[in-house]
Amino acid sequence: MEYLVSDIIRTVKRVLDYPISPANGITVASLLVLIVLFRLVIIGERVIRRHFVTRVLRRTQLEPAFQFTLARVIGCCVLSQGSGE
Repeated sequence: MEYLVSDIIRTVKRVLDYPISPANGITVASLLVLIVLFRLVIIGERVIRRHFVTRVLRRTQLEPAFQFTLARVIGCCVLSQGSGE
């Protein structure tokens, strides 16, 4: 059983360390990290936008269409900050 687990771990490490672009050092693991971080930024943007709309914009006397527009602009700013880091 011990050998089976170590073989599985070794195989997973070998797959994750497989170079997709050896010149740039891009591996399967680095692409998976990129995908996870991209999803986290998108989820964070949605949470911040929803929080901004429910907590800040609902208290204003702005029209709903303008509130939606402001929320989208704030969301785009958050996305650009998340992707720029």
